[in-house]
Amino acid sequence: MEPGNISTVIDPLPKAQGSIVSRFFNIFVAPSDVFAEVRDSEPNFWNWLMPVMTFATVGGAAILLVFTQPNVLQQVKELQAKAIQEKIAKGELPKEAAQKVEEFNEKMGSTIYRVFALLGMVVTAVLTPFIWGFYVWLLSKIIIKVPIPYMRAVEAAGTALPILLLGVIIGSLMTVAFGKLFCTPSLGLLIHDINISNKTHLAALAVNFIYLWMAVLMGIALATFTRASVARCMTAVLVLWLTTRVLCIVSGAGQMVI
Repeated sequence: MEPGNISTVIDPLPKAQGSIVSRFFNIFVAPSDVFAEVRDSEPNFWNWLMPVMTFATVGGAAILLVFTQPNVLQQVKELQAKAIQEKIAKGELPKEAAQKVEEFNEKMGSTIYRVFALLGMVVTAVLTPFIWGFYVWLLSKIIIKVPIPYMRAVEAAGTALPILLLGVIIGSLMTVAFGKLFCTPSLGLLIHDINISNKTHLAALAVNFIYLWMAVLMGIALATFTRASVARCMTAVLVLWLTTRVLCIVSGAGQMVI
């Protein structure tokens, strides 16, 4: 380099990457930045595993709190008794067997309910990022035409899991406060007595605002990873999400949308 013609080249500093813990909280206020960090970083299974573990732990504690409420346990027993009577009426269960089931429920019902509720929360925690990740992966491949590796989509969904955990906490606190099953931040609040055999009631429960928020976030994640239009990606996720919920209700699997 000739004297008097000195130039200095400064390499730009790399963009700081937030920790997984910071993403856990930042997903509420800056989801685009969080998904951009996940996109630009190396694949890391902790992006989905840590939220899953947190969801299972905190969600499990919340659901156990619900099942310590006597009025909630009584409502569960009534639902089960109704189901048994319906099976007897259809000839699917002999009266003698039904009586033994009822006796067992009286003795061990409360414990069994708590165990199954806790197991259900753990299974939900594990499956949720893979289900939402599948939505993102599928839409990136079929609609956006910019394929995302499936496990990267799972990472994005896992990063957004704190939103659904908030929904579990809100629903649990509402259930304890009102003493009623199926108290969730949904249109189901407009119905006085929820009947899960009623498809209209299930449809109201399906319009859960926390899950709607999650669908919006997955649209943002899809747009961030593919660099496609946010509006287009968000619309695609919302349509797919609504379609699956409608299909569950119509097919008789409506309890999956609660």
